[in-house]
Amino acid sequence: MHPPYLSAPPKVRLIRSFGPGGLDNAIAAARSCYSPQLVEETEVASSEASRSQRDRIAQSTFLAGHHTLWQHAHFQFAIENISRQALWCFFHAHPFYNSEQVSQRYVEVNPQNVVTPHLPEGLLGLWQEGIGVAMQAYAQLSALLFPIAQEAFWERFPARAAKPQRWAGEIHKRAQEAARYVLPLGTTAHLFHTVSALTLHRYARICRHADVPEEVAYVVGAMLQCVRAEDAAFFNTLEDALPLEETPEWQCLGAGLKTRLGTQAFIESFDAQLEGHASRLVGFDVGAPELLADAVRVALGLCPAQLPTEEALRLVLAPSHNPLLSQTLNLDTLSRLGRCLLHAHYSFKKKLSHAADSQNQRHRMLGGSRPWMQAQFVPGHVDVVAPGLVQALPEAREVFEEAAAKLWRTIERLLEAGVGADKALLLLPNAFPLRFVESGPLMYFRHKWTQRLCYTAQEEIWQTSKEEVAQVGEIHPLLAQWLLPPCALRKLAGHTPLCPEGARFCGVRVWELKLGDYSRRI
Repeated sequence: MHPPYLSAPPKVRLIRSFGPGGLDNAIAAARSCYSPQLVEETEVASSEASRSQRDRIAQSTFLAGHHTLWQHAHFQFAIENISRQALWCFFHAHPFYNSEQVSQRYVEVNPQNVVTPHLPEGLLGLWQEGIGVAMQAYAQLSALLFPIAQEAFWERFPARAAKPQRWAGEIHKRAQEAARYVLPLGTTAHLFHTVSALTLHRYARICRHADVPEEVAYVVGAMLQCVRAEDAAFFNTLEDALPLEETPEWQCLGAGLKTRLGTQAFIESFDAQLEGHASRLVGFDVGAPELLADAVRVALGLCPAQLPTEEALRLVLAPSHNPLLSQTLNLDTLSRLGRCLLHAHYSFKKKLSHAADSQNQRHRMLGGSRPWMQAQFVPGHVDVVAPGLVQALPEAREVFEEAAAKLWRTIERLLEAGVGADKALLLLPNAFPLRFVESGPLMYFRHKWTQRLCYTAQEEIWQTSKEEVAQVGEIHPLLAQWLLPPCALRKLAGHTPLCPEGARFCGVRVWELKLGDYSRRI
């Protein structure tokens, strides 16, 4: 495989798997569907005839779309030197994975940890100049923001001011969290990434459709290579990567899809529709409270006269009536009443920085129509989301805006020189805003809002969660009254300690506040 970058290529290792015989296990599962007893995987490959049958079943079931058998085998990979952009646009852009990746909020970024793409002769210096701008601004902002981060930290934890050295590291992380907004999308990450065999098949089929297709195809190829080394037969059914020309996007835009950039008209139109929000409610079930209450009654076999609407809603949403809500495990999908939350739906138009959405998308049961990113990049229009600490300090805002402007001009020069958008846009800062629509049932929004109304959540996600719950409260107050952070839910349930975060307690008695009073600087 040809490395996608001049810099160190992504490194992929298979850490855990079903081991040899994964295909035998999958076909044993398939054969057990039509057998009076379980078929053991040892039977599947015990002879030449059984192996031939195994391969026929694998081929026919795969081509017919009977894919559940391919979900039994899972593979855990350790991946290094992968760009944040590749993770956002592909590996974390679907529901069927699990990842634990290094956090830019808490781990300082080394200036060497940025990809360097293959560039036409004479342009490498321009690329390195852009990286230098971002890294210098990152260091400057980390230093500039420390004093106001410290001030906000003492305000929240006054007793800790007596031992400033002990808490200097924690305060630095708060400054660093805001400073990371100038880091380029080509900054690398390391992570553990676990997927099923079915997801690997899907990766292989659609890997050329990513914003950074060469990098994604390289990583997917390395993943397949790792699995094949352990079980060569596992991917005998593998389909070739689907060409970009066979996508609906291509049908709409044709060859221009590869070079098309955004327009000012789209940006202005979308932002006007937000009406001042970072996340604006644009669609919902008008009768959601009654719909949800009726689902509760159906689950319990009761009629409205036996279980009025408000009482039904308390059974599913009030911690005093539903003790499952104060558990740290999310049990909604396994609870009969919890599953009633699937019937109320909401849609929001959102504008989040790349940094924020890289965390927001981890709530992967909520559907997001995220963009082909180059379609929202407008040359000549510096478009960024500044974090609160940066906005609060004029000197920091000046450094931030100057770095963004320089990066924009560097990207424009690369594009003008013929560099593809998939490479040039890797210089975009984390602050670049993504405009998209997010929809889903109350079940998954409730879980997200519970987690992200906590004051330890990333700033933008916390802010949009607050906005979203407030807007739901305007139309469905009977539902929104129970959309609370973990500590408030535990208080209503009578559980202690109220904060489940232990040593990570945010320092604010949020359970005593109303949503409209939520406010934070860090």
